[in-house]
Amino acid sequence: MHARGQYAFLYLQLAVGRLDEGIAQTALALESDPLSGYANALVGMTYFNAGRYSEALPAFDRALELDPDSFLAGYFRCCTLHFSGHFEDAVARGEEVLTMSGRQTGTMAILASIFMDWGKPSEADAIYTELTARARREYVPPSYLVIAAHALGLQEEALGQVRHAMEIRDPCRYLMFSKYFPYGARLHRDIRFGAFLREAGFE
Repeated sequence: MHARGQYAFLYLQLAVGRLDEGIAQTALALESDPLSGYANALVGMTYFNAGRYSEALPAFDRALELDPDSFLAGYFRCCTLHFSGHFEDAVARGEEVLTMSGRQTGTMAILASIFMDWGKPSEADAIYTELTARARREYVPPSYLVIAAHALGLQEEALGQVRHAMEIRDPCRYLMFSKYFPYGARLHRDIRFGAFLREAGFE
């Protein structure tokens, strides 16, 4: 089940953009273990990645019913609410995930993006300030800093973090910079970012 799920999400969807095939593969994973919170979260993740938000949310609800502490389900439910335009609910879910995860930096980056889309730049800036302060004293994946900086319109800082992510081979870049991932798609639509990411091998 785990191997099928990773194949569906990381390869079929994020790497080659075969979104419907990814959904089909996670459906098969779920058939093998319908009471798995992880399998239900994977189904939701592939629906989210394909832009099928109304189908993603019930999958995450089921995953959280089975496993209330599921980071994946909570994180991607927050992302789905964001792209569905439910900003207040997205922030509420994001804050729950932050509490559960000890303020995981990837969730912080997503929250900065949500606050900007919600028209709350001061809240977004506060999160980015915390992220950059943490990055000075501990490891923060630069790919996460890219998402937050780009959301705030800090293009030079974001581009610098893209370069850093490539230099250190940040594994999170495969998710955050994929043009098939909704947050990565935003980077690719930016002319400067799109050109830079294509040069770096993220077609």
